[in-house]
Amino acid sequence: MNPAAAPSCGFAADCAMTRELVAALPAPWAPLVDAAKKGPLLLVAEGSSRLVPLGLATRLMRSWGATGIAGCSGRQIPAHWPGTLVALSNSGRTREVIEGLRGRPHFAITGLAGGPLAHSASAAISVLPRPEQAVAATASVMGQALVVAEALAAAHGQRLDRAALVAGLAAITEPTPPAVERLWIVGGDDGVAEELALKAWETAGLPATPVASGLALHGLEEVLRPGDAVWVIDGDDADRAPIRIRLAPTGATVIEMTVPAIGGLAPLLRLATGWRWLAAWAVQRGRDPAKPTRARKVGNDIAGV
Repeated sequence: MNPAAAPSCGFAADCAMTRELVAALPAPWAPLVDAAKKGPLLLVAEGSSRLVPLGLATRLMRSWGATGIAGCSGRQIPAHWPGTLVALSNSGRTREVIEGLRGRPHFAITGLAGGPLAHSASAAISVLPRPEQAVAATASVMGQALVVAEALAAAHGQRLDRAALVAGLAAITEPTPPAVERLWIVGGDDGVAEELALKAWETAGLPATPVASGLALHGLEEVLRPGDAVWVIDGDDADRAPIRIRLAPTGATVIEMTVPAIGGLAPLLRLATGWRWLAAWAVQRGRDPAKPTRARKVGNDIAGV
């Protein structure tokens, strides 16, 4: 895809806003740092606001040998939690989260400022400098994940290289993806594969299924066919050659994503790189990635408040 042909649409503008947001976010959010030092955090969210922030946080904590992070939807909040409940929502109006937390102390990390989640929170932070334009949430997801990750890092004496993430985001180039009919996204345990599958539906109208990297060679070849693409976005280098070799007879295309080694925030760079690919696939399929046919910008939001 020629850079000149890149979609000049709301989705592209939202992806570009991610660089601005990451560079401008304040230092680790002190209220959340203090909360993480005192007890475990429970991230309460739906959809994208849970997938990436929880996936990244869990992966980081495991790499540090630490505990103290969990997540659930608004309808699964335990009756008693020994630490802080942290609500995440792009709009700040997600019905399940609001109803699940009603009457319970919580922190709020939202895309947009204001809204009932922030108004009822003990402490609140918003990450977007302005509203996103497209149906698919991009910058808000990145910002929410970064707020959680940096607070946990500060609480556990770790350091994340945000400057390397900013540089990596600026260096993403326009891809030229092959034409595909179905997408199988092979990723790690950080929520990125699941989030890119969701965005593939929303932006490109492309059927997509996330596959855990350890399962890519456990029968996937039985359902692949010509016109499919297996998109390996994460995983050990030693696994990539076997995936290419084993899946070649199916006629499916194997695409491998590579990003610079930037440490613990690499999943966010993979996510942003994936957005660029999805935008290109959308244009290739004759779609505006910011204007899907049926999908809505909001989830199940509280109305009239």
